Amino acid sequence: MMICYNCNTRLEPGTLSEEHIFPQAIGGRLTSLTLLCKKCNEHYGATIDANLAKSFEFFVAMLMLDRERSEKIPVIKNLVTDSGEKYSLRDGRFPESVEPPVTVAEGGKSYHISARNEKEFETIIRQFKDRFPEIDLEDVRSKAVRSKSYMDKALHGSLTLGGEQGLRAVAKIALNFYLHSGGDRTAVGEILPVIKGEISNEQHAHLYYIIDSLELSGKEVFHFVQVNGDPTTGLLYAYVVLFSSIGYMVTLSENYRSEKFEKSFAYDVVTLTKLEKKVITNYEGRLSYVSMVNDANMARELNSKIINSIQSHLNRIMAVAEHLQYTKGVQDYAQAAITKVLQNLNGKDVSVKDFSQQVMDIFMKDAAPFFEHFLKKRKYIQRNDATEEIPSNLD
Repeated sequence: MMICYNCNTRLEPGTLSEEHIFPQAIGGRLTSLTLLCKKCNEHYGATIDANLAKSFEFFVAMLMLDRERSEKIPVIKNLVTDSGEKYSLRDGRFPESVEPPVTVAEGGKSYHISARNEKEFETIIRQFKDRFPEIDLEDVRSKAVRSKSYMDKALHGSLTLGGEQGLRAVAKIALNFYLHSGGDRTAVGEILPVIKGEISNEQHAHLYYIIDSLELSGKEVFHFVQVNGDPTTGLLYAYVVLFSSIGYMVTLSENYRSEKFEKSFAYDVVTLTKLEKKVITNYEGRLSYVSMVNDANMARELNSKIINSIQSHLNRIMAVAEHLQYTKGVQDYAQAAITKVLQNLNGKDVSVKDFSQQVMDIFMKDAAPFFEHFLKKRKYIQRNDATEEIPSNLD
C-alpha cells in the first residue's frame, strides 16, 4: 500500500495524483504516482512550487520552453532601459512599452495612439467612439500607420534566487527524487518539516555553485539531481541544479542509517531528452556548511564563488537563448514567406525552382531588418557584459 509522504493519506483512485519531480512549470517531465495525494500536490503546486516557478520565469521565457501543461510563455515584467523607460518582454523576444498607449497633445485637442497590435488598437479606438460618437472609425483605421521595428536599447532586470519558499521547493525536488528512486521513507523525517514550513530552513537547503565535475556540453540546458547517502557518516544529501545554472545543496538527513545510496537524473528541458550526468562532491552536510558561513572569511570566499558561478552560467544560458531565438526568428520568416507565396499563387501551377526563388526573394526582403538587428546585438554583447550584476547577498 502506498501513502502520501506528506499527510499519510492512502493513494488510491480518487486520491492519486501525478507529481512532477521537477515542477512542470519550469520544464519538468519526470513524474510519479506514488508520492503525494491530490490535495497535497495541489497545495504545494499553488505555494512553494509556484514561488520557484516565478523565480525562473526569465529562463522559461528566454529559452521559449515547451512545457506540458503551460501553453503561454510567461511575460517578463519590470524591465528598464538605461534611460529608465519601462518595458515588458513577451514570448521572450518581443519588448513592449508599459507606458500608456494613448498620449494627449495640443492641450487635449488631439490624441496619439501607440498600440502594440491590431487588437489593442481596435479596443482603444472603440473606447474613443464611445466618448466621441462623431468619430469615423473607418477613417481612423485607414490613416493609422503600421510599422515594425527592432529595439536598439538594452533591457535590464533582476533575478530573485533563494528565498524561503523557493528553497523549500528545491528541498521537495530532492525528496521527490530520493523517494521516486526507491529511497527509504523512514530516513527523511528531518527534511519534511522544512518543506512543510513547520520549522525554519536553517541551511537544510541553500544555494551552491556549479561543481566542476558536472559536465556542460554544447547547448545543453538541463535540470539535474543527485542524491548520496552514506550510513557510515549518517549523511543523506542532494545536489540540485536548475537550468544548468543555479546550484543547490539539500541535507535530507543527518541520521541516515539505511544502505549506501547514490542515484542521479538529468533532463534537457530544451531538447526534451534524458542525459547521463554525475557529479563528484565532498559536501559534508548542513552542520559543516553552517560552520563555514559563520566564519566571516570563509563565508566571503564561498559567497564569491557562488556569485561567480551564477554569473558565468547565466552568460552561457543567454548565449544558448540567443541561438534559440535566432533560429526561431529565421523559421518564422521562412514560414511567412512560404505562406505568402502560396497565397499569391492562388492555386496556379509553378515549378519548384520558381517557387523556391519566390520564397527566397520574399524571405530575404522581409528578414533583412531581423538580420541587421541580430548583427548589431552581437556587436553590443561583444562590447558589453549584457548580464545584469548579481547582488552579493544571496540569502
